[in-house]
Amino acid sequence: MRRIAIVGMGRSGTTYITEFLGKCGVFLDEVNWAYEHELGRLINDTILEREFGARPGLPYGRLPDHEIKLSDYWHRMARFFVKYMDMRAEREDNIGYWAFKDPRTTVLHSIWLEHFDIIIGMFRKPQEVVASYIGQGWVRGFWKKQLVLSYWKRFSKSLLHIYDIYKDKKEIYILNYNEDMSVQTSILCDKLKIIPTLEAKSLFNASLKHYNEDEFPKDKEARDLYDALMSIRITNNR
Repeated sequence: MRRIAIVGMGRSGTTYITEFLGKCGVFLDEVNWAYEHELGRLINDTILEREFGARPGLPYGRLPDHEIKLSDYWHRMARFFVKYMDMRAEREDNIGYWAFKDPRTTVLHSIWLEHFDIIIGMFRKPQEVVASYIGQGWVRGFWKKQLVLSYWKRFSKSLLHIYDIYKDKKEIYILNYNEDMSVQTSILCDKLKIIPTLEAKSLFNASLKHYNEDEFPKDKEARDLYDALMSIRITNNR
């Protein structure tokens, strides 16, 4: 049984790729509307609330600039969840994989990713993520655009950090939600030796993707981060 972790900021295609894998036979267990396991998400939500002041309108709290390190207590909670999923997956009919998706895992990766065999990261243009968060009403206040952009940069830094840590240790695949997902999922399935079902193939429809904003933020750091993510995204040659 191989474990798949799906990371990347919310509104960046993480729900889509998780649903896609589920339609291909990857075990997800009971998940919510966003294809997140409530038990795993509870661990992450509690961390962000207690440690960083997350609350309605400030969904991730005040995140530090550095990568987050957590106490052994939270490491034990993550290990408990992984063992629980191993047990659940072994009892169910599946193709030999189980997956866990929660965007918060991206910045809380230090307690999670050592336990996984495969990491799939998703990213999306920052202006679209900003528009989507505001459209969903997930952030509040006069500076909400700046807040979401700061989150996007923090998550992007962590995604790049994850890639640097694990690129020579684990299978890791970075996908761009702004490019053709049909092509990228085909490559991903080839890499994982998963047969994509017709139902899975039919999930993506570019015309239904909302918040297609054209103007990239006038922010050099955001541009540099996006370019760095583009350089490691999945292709036929990587």
